[in-house]
Amino acid sequence: MSEYSVQSGPLKITIVAETAYDAALEAVRWWGRRARQNHRRALDEILAVRQRGQRMSERFPTFNLLAAAEGEPAEAAWDRLIDLAIANSN
Repeated sequence: MSEYSVQSGPLKITIVAETAYDAALEAVRWWGRRARQNHRRALDEILAVRQRGQRMSERFPTFNLLAAAEGEPAEAAWDRLIDLAIANSN
């Protein structure tokens, strides 16, 4: 396991995980448990994850991570969001 620094908006956390993606997913889960749904809106559209001792960060789309944290494929979450937007436009 490695130590990763995860950042997105006000979220700044260090997590020990197998991969950068696992660290990003755990950070989103942790962030979501800390507060109400509106709290998640404070995140940037991208999570940057940097392994300790590395200079380059890996980047992951926040929306896709939020969907994965809820056990939903990103495509299904996007479809649901689009359907909701269309339904609310009438």
